[in-house]
Amino acid sequence: MALLYDNQGKYEQAKSLHLRALDIRERVLGHMHLATASSLNNLAGLYRQQGKDKQAELLFKDALDIRERVLGHMHPDTASSLCNLAGLYQQQGKDKQAELLFKDALDIRERMLGHMHPDTAMSLWWLARLKDDQELYQQAYLIFKQTLGEMHPTTLNIRRDLENDHPG
Repeated sequence: MALLYDNQGKYEQAKSLHLRALDIRERVLGHMHLATASSLNNLAGLYRQQGKDKQAELLFKDALDIRERVLGHMHPDTASSLCNLAGLYQQQGKDKQAELLFKDALDIRERMLGHMHPDTAMSLWWLARLKDDQELYQQAYLIFKQTLGEMHPTTLNIRRDLENDHPG
C-alpha cells in the first residue's frame, strides 16, 4: 500500500506505512534481515522523491550494508542497492561517485547473471545515461531487444534515447 501511495504522490501516507513496515520488520526479524533492508530501501526511495537526500543516502547505505553482510558483495540484490545509491548520487550531480557504483553493480551483474540478462542491460543503460555513451546505449538496447522483445516498454525507452541522441 505504501508503494501505491508513493506512486500517487501521497507522501505522508506512504511515509507512515513505510515507517510502520520498517518498525515491524526490525522488531520481528531484526535489523540485519533482508526484509528490513527492503523496507529501508523503500523508505529511502520515498525520501529521494521528496528531495530529502541526506535521509535517503543514510537509508540506502544502511540497506546496502545489510545486503553486503547477509548476501555478500557479489550478489544481484547488492548490485541493486549499489544502483539505488548511484542514482541518488547522479541526481545530486556527484557523477564520479555514481559512476564508480554503477560500474561495480554492472560488474556484479555481468558475473552473476551473465551479459545477456535484463538487469545487466539496465546497469549498462544507467551508465550510458550518466556518461552519455552511445556504445553503452547500443549494447543495452541489443540485450533488451533480445531478452524482452522489441515492443517491451523498456526496450522502447532505450530506443527512444538512442534515436534522440540526447537521453533524459
